[in-house]
Amino acid sequence: MKKNLYPIYALLLVTLISINSCTKKDTVNTQTVSYYMQTYENCNLYGVGTVYTVVDGFGISPYDVQQAFVTAGVTYDLTKVTSSKLSSLKATAISGNFDEVASIEVYIKISGASGDGIQIAHTENIPASATAVSMTLNGAEMKQFLGVASEVTIKIDQKAFSGSMPCVDLNTGVVQATVTK
Repeated sequence: MKKNLYPIYALLLVTLISINSCTKKDTVNTQTVSYYMQTYENCNLYGVGTVYTVVDGFGISPYDVQQAFVTAGVTYDLTKVTSSKLSSLKATAISGNFDEVASIEVYIKISGASGDGIQIAHTENIPASATAVSMTLNGAEMKQFLGVASEVTIKIDQKAFSGSMPCVDLNTGVVQATVTK
């Protein structure tokens, strides 16, 4: 009886190996290119209970993206980018803390386009007395912004005023692109 089960076990093993080999990602023919976004500091005045929006001074330049490819030793060819997403972003209070901040939202759009763009990060439940928060990443696809001048919009929602707002520094922003070789 046991001898008759061996062909079934062998067939089952071959099937499992075949399924497993078809579902593996092809990491041999891909490489990750990391683009480090510039640090952006905002020390403007805020309105009470309003959303203050910063649009200027923080963007992604096509030249900087090209330099990230060169640094990684990868040919700059945007047609080979299969995916590009924000992998980290942090907000830091330069002075004071975030007690007066209700939320921070970060958007990206092609320079000159109307509207906010695509939300790429936001805060969730900023703890009391926090001086730094890691932004929650939305997982938005960003490859359409790599080859064109893009701008980042920062929206800071202030709580009812009872103290002073901190200068906000967005830093450690990293966009990672997966590129086929």
